Amino acid sequence: MNIAAVVILYHPDQKTVENILSYRYYVDKIYVADNSENASLSIIEAIRNQVPNSIYIHDGHNNGIAERLNQVCKLAKTEGFDFILTMDQDSSFGEPVIKNYFQCFTSYPYKEDVAMFGVQYENPDWVSDICNPAPWTTLITSGSLVNLSLFEKTGGFDENLFIDTVDFEYCYRSILKGFKIILFKNILLTHNLGITRFQSAGKNRNPARITMHSPIRLYYMIRNYLYLRSKYKKTFPAEILQSRNAVLNRIKINLVHNKNKIALLRYVLHGVIDFKTNRMGKYRKK
Repeated sequence: MNIAAVVILYHPDQKTVENILSYRYYVDKIYVADNSENASLSIIEAIRNQVPNSIYIHDGHNNGIAERLNQVCKLAKTEGFDFILTMDQDSSFGEPVIKNYFQCFTSYPYKEDVAMFGVQYENPDWVSDICNPAPWTTLITSGSLVNLSLFEKTGGFDENLFIDTVDFEYCYRSILKGFKIILFKNILLTHNLGITRFQSAGKNRNPARITMHSPIRLYYMIRNYLYLRSKYKKTFPAEILQSRNAVLNRIKINLVHNKNKIALLRYVLHGVIDFKTNRMGKYRKK
């Protein structure tokens, strides 16, 4: 079975190179799709020198996650690959973990019925050497293996979303088309969701770990949540409710701890308005 990987970059640093090295030996080719307007020549050189099985893609435009994934998935399929590992630039695997992941994937029967395999990133207690595949509803893009033979049947990734919930929407649509989504609960990905910092909170003012997002990222979160709710509320009510709670909680945390609350509220409001006026895709300044 031929397996490729794609990692989508946006202003990468040296840590990005280290992350790519964590899975380079487990795939036949790595497509490095750079959404940065200006490429970092030192990072590109480092990737080319240390990851000889990589191909660099850059056109000077930030085309978002969905469009880049569609571009590379189509390319990988024409080049004879069966599955593609989709990675974020800030995600990686430990060596024993990725070895176990690919062993579990290889031994899984009836792969032709699975649109996407994925891993978890939140529950260290689930980690085990014993494969634990489970039917699931939503996977994150990073660390997932996309079945390229079902990619076109599913319809590809929804470019209306640009970034955020691109993965969830693909999972929902795949399930509705009769395909499976499988989570290997025993595999833990090292993954960052945003800028993490410790902040005093609670009655005792004990430091608590919080995740911060930029106002533009919150724009996409609220707009895309509303988009998914309009499409999938009836078929996936529990998941949509969970997404609602997650988005509202992230907005609340950022409002409490972000100094520029006016800008944050403005972007959130723009997200609601743009959804209602069907202004999807990449954010356009007002």
